[in-house]
Amino acid sequence: MRGRLAHNVCARRAQEQLETTGWAVAVEKRFAAGVGFTDVDLWATRGVHALIVQVETSVRHALENLTRAADIPCAGYLMLGTTGGCRAVLRRALRRNRPTVAFPVAVVSLSTLLETATGLCSAKGTVGGRACAFVGEE
Repeated sequence: MRGRLAHNVCARRAQEQLETTGWAVAVEKRFAAGVGFTDVDLWATRGVHALIVQVETSVRHALENLTRAADIPCAGYLMLGTTGGCRAVLRRALRRNRPTVAFPVAVVSLSTLLETATGLCSAKGTVGGRACAFVGEE
Protein backbone atom coordinates (compact mmCIF):
# COMPACT_ATOMS: atom_id res chain seq x y z
CA MET A 1 0.00 0.00 0.00
CA ARG A 2 1.43 3.34 -1.03
CA GLY A 3 -0.49 5.69 1.24
CA ARG A 4 0.25 7.18 4.63
CA LEU A 5 -0.49 5.42 7.90
CA ALA A 6 -4.21 6.35 8.25
CA HIS A 7 -4.83 5.35 4.62
CA ASN A 8 -3.00 2.03 4.94
CA VAL A 9 -4.62 1.07 8.25
CA CYS A 10 -8.09 1.80 6.84
CA ALA A 11 -7.34 -0.16 3.64
CA ARG A 12 -6.06 -3.14 5.63
CA ARG A 13 -9.15 -3.19 7.86
CA ALA A 14 -11.42 -3.00 4.81
CA GLN A 15 -9.49 -5.83 3.17
CA GLU A 16 -9.85 -7.98 6.30
CA GLN A 17 -13.61 -7.30 6.52
CA LEU A 18 -14.16 -8.19 2.89
CA GLU A 19 -12.01 -11.33 2.98
CA THR A 20 -13.71 -12.69 6.10
CA THR A 21 -17.06 -12.48 4.31
CA GLY A 22 -16.01 -14.33 1.17
CA TRP A 23 -14.62 -11.58 -1.05
CA ALA A 24 -11.30 -12.14 -2.83
CA VAL A 25 -9.34 -8.90 -2.51
CA ALA A 26 -6.41 -7.68 -4.60
CA VAL A 27 -4.43 -4.76 -3.18
CA GLU A 28 -3.16 -1.98 -5.48
CA LYS A 29 -4.67 -3.60 -8.58
CA ARG A 30 -3.49 -1.95 -11.80
CA PHE A 31 -5.78 -1.31 -14.78
CA ALA A 32 -5.23 0.28 -18.17
CA ALA A 33 -6.88 3.70 -18.13
CA GLY A 34 -6.87 5.98 -21.14
CA VAL A 35 -3.28 6.40 -22.28
CA GLY A 36 -1.78 5.10 -19.04
CA PHE A 37 -2.62 3.07 -15.99
CA THR A 38 -4.53 3.54 -12.78
CA ASP A 39 -4.23 1.66 -9.51
CA VAL A 40 -7.19 1.03 -7.24
CA ASP A 41 -6.61 0.47 -3.53
CA LEU A 42 -8.77 -2.65 -3.28
CA TRP A 43 -10.33 -4.75 -6.07
CA ALA A 44 -12.86 -7.03 -4.41
CA THR A 45 -14.50 -9.92 -6.27
CA ARG A 46 -17.09 -12.47 -5.22
CA GLY A 47 -18.76 -14.67 -7.79
CA VAL A 48 -19.54 -12.55 -10.84
CA HIS A 49 -19.38 -9.28 -8.90
CA ALA A 50 -16.44 -6.91 -8.65
CA LEU A 51 -16.10 -3.72 -6.62
CA ILE A 52 -13.53 -0.97 -6.37
CA VAL A 53 -12.80 0.26 -2.86
CA GLN A 54 -10.75 3.44 -2.88
CA VAL A 55 -9.62 4.76 0.51
CA GLU A 56 -9.78 8.55 0.64
CA THR A 57 -8.24 10.56 3.47
CA SER A 58 -9.21 13.85 1.77
CA VAL A 59 -11.11 15.04 -1.27
CA ARG A 60 -7.89 16.17 -2.97
CA HIS A 61 -7.55 13.22 -5.36
CA ALA A 62 -10.94 11.57 -4.90
CA LEU A 63 -12.65 12.87 -8.05
CA GLU A 64 -9.52 12.30 -10.12
CA ASN A 65 -9.32 8.69 -8.89
CA LEU A 66 -12.98 8.16 -9.76
CA THR A 67 -12.56 9.65 -13.23
CA ARG A 68 -9.53 7.43 -13.95
CA ALA A 69 -11.53 4.35 -12.91
CA ALA A 70 -14.49 5.19 -15.17
CA ASP A 71 -13.69 2.49 -17.77
CA ILE A 72 -13.16 -0.36 -15.31
CA PRO A 73 -16.10 -2.79 -15.45
CA CYS A 74 -17.44 -3.21 -11.93
CA ALA A 75 -20.66 -3.34 -9.91
CA GLY A 76 -19.75 -0.23 -7.94
CA TYR A 77 -17.16 2.17 -6.62
CA LEU A 78 -16.93 2.62 -2.87
CA MET A 79 -15.13 5.68 -1.52
CA LEU A 80 -14.04 4.71 1.95
CA GLY A 81 -13.68 7.94 3.90
CA THR A 82 -11.38 7.64 6.89
CA THR A 83 -13.27 10.13 9.08
CA GLY A 84 -16.81 11.47 9.33
CA GLY A 85 -15.67 14.91 8.20
CA CYS A 86 -13.88 13.44 5.22
CA ARG A 87 -16.99 11.47 4.21
CA ALA A 88 -19.15 14.62 4.41
CA VAL A 89 -16.70 16.55 2.21
CA LEU A 90 -16.56 13.66 -0.29
CA ARG A 91 -20.37 13.56 -0.54
CA ARG A 92 -20.53 17.32 -1.09
CA ALA A 93 -17.82 17.21 -3.76
CA LEU A 94 -19.57 14.37 -5.58
CA ARG A 95 -22.90 16.18 -5.57
CA ARG A 96 -21.27 19.22 -7.15
CA ASN A 97 -18.83 17.62 -9.60
CA ARG A 98 -19.71 13.95 -10.07
CA PRO A 99 -17.79 12.53 -13.04
CA THR A 100 -19.77 10.48 -15.53
CA VAL A 101 -19.26 6.81 -14.74
CA ALA A 102 -21.26 3.70 -15.63
CA PHE A 103 -21.37 2.31 -12.09
CA PRO A 104 -22.91 3.42 -8.79
CA VAL A 105 -20.71 5.41 -6.42
CA ALA A 106 -21.13 5.34 -2.65
CA VAL A 107 -19.26 7.05 0.16
CA VAL A 108 -18.92 4.58 3.02
CA SER A 109 -17.28 4.07 6.40
CA LEU A 110 -15.72 0.86 7.68
CA SER A 111 -18.94 0.16 9.58
CA THR A 112 -21.11 0.40 6.43
CA LEU A 113 -18.67 -1.14 3.92
CA LEU A 114 -19.97 -4.72 3.97
CA GLU A 115 -23.64 -3.78 3.96
CA THR A 116 -23.14 -1.44 1.00
CA ALA A 117 -21.01 -3.97 -0.90
CA THR A 118 -23.68 -6.62 -0.42
CA GLY A 119 -26.42 -4.20 -1.49
CA LEU A 120 -24.55 -3.24 -4.64
CA CYS A 121 -24.27 -6.85 -5.66
CA SER A 122 -27.75 -8.01 -4.71
CA ALA A 123 -30.38 -8.48 -7.38
CA LYS A 124 -32.62 -5.94 -5.65
CA GLY A 125 -29.91 -3.35 -5.01
CA THR A 126 -31.01 -2.92 -1.41
CA VAL A 127 -29.20 -2.18 1.81
CA GLY A 128 -30.95 -3.09 5.04
CA GLY A 129 -34.25 -3.61 3.21
CA ARG A 130 -34.22 -0.18 1.58
CA ALA A 131 -33.06 0.90 -1.86
CA CYS A 132 -29.37 1.83 -2.06
CA ALA A 133 -28.87 5.59 -2.02
CA PHE A 134 -25.81 6.51 -3.98
CA VAL A 135 -24.28 9.95 -4.12
CA GLY A 136 -25.91 12.03 -6.81
CA GLU A 137 -28.93 9.72 -6.96
CA GLU A 138 -30.62 10.45 -3.60
